[in-house]
Amino acid sequence: MLVLALFAIFVIGFECLQFVLPAPAPGEERTLCMLRSTTGVPCPGCGSTRAVKAAASLEPVAALRANPLIISILGGIALVLALRVTTGRAIRCVMPTAGWTIVAIVFVLLLLLNWWWVLRQHGFLLDG
Repeated sequence: MLVLALFAIFVIGFECLQFVLPAPAPGEERTLCMLRSTTGVPCPGCGSTRAVKAAASLEPVAALRANPLIISILGGIALVLALRVTTGRAIRCVMPTAGWTIVAIVFVLLLLLNWWWVLRQHGFLLDG
C-alpha cells in the first residue's frame, strides 16, 4: 500500500506542478520531462501521466498506447497488492544472483522497447 500511496503522491505532485510552471510558447507542448524540454526527444517514461489518467478513466487501450511499460508495471503492482489483500501472504522472490541478472537484462530490454514505442508514438521514428 505504501508503494501505491507514494506513486499517487508523485503523480498528483506532477499534476499540481503544471500550474506553477510558466505557460508554454504558442505551438509548444508543456512538459515536465527534463530530457524532452532540453533536447526535444521524449524519454522512455514520456506519456506516463497520460497513461495513468487513461487507466483511471478505464480506457485501457489509450493507457497502453500512451506508455505500455508504466501500465504493465502498475498492473503488476496492483496484482501483487490484490494477492496480498486476498490471501494475506507476501509474495517472495528468492533467486540466485544469475536469476536477478536475467531479470535486470529483461527489464533493460523492455525499457528500450518501450522507448522505441514512445519515440514512434511521438513521430521520431518512421514506420517501415
